[in-house]
Amino acid sequence: MKFNSRKDILFSFIILRISIFLTGIMILDIVNGKMEKEGYWPLLLVFGVVGLLLWLFFGTNYELSEKDGLIYRSGPFNGKINTDRIIEIIKGKTLWVGFRPATVRKGLIIKYDNRGQ
Repeated sequence: MKFNSRKDILFSFIILRISIFLTGIMILDIVNGKMEKEGYWPLLLVFGVVGLLLWLFFGTNYELSEKDGLIYRSGPFNGKINTDRIIEIIKGKTLWVGFRPATVRKGLIIKYDNRGQ
């Protein structure tokens, strides 16, 4: 079974506003003719950051299978956790530290042992 990540309103607001703001600044510089030859490197960097943010936002999903366990994908980050390694699942809490491939604050926290990842 494959599940798409829920989208939190705060997370959506921050990611989309940052993307629109950075893209708008670059487009205004191009339209106003302020972009010189040296300005193309920051342009590539900004569009790379915006691309990564949007990939994280739209490309986060989870898959449960009997063979592989829990498979997570969040943009360029992915991995899997075998179901026999899962110790505890906490619902409705926010994880403030650690690796967090999610687009919502209060979701599922999966605690598992770290051996053999």
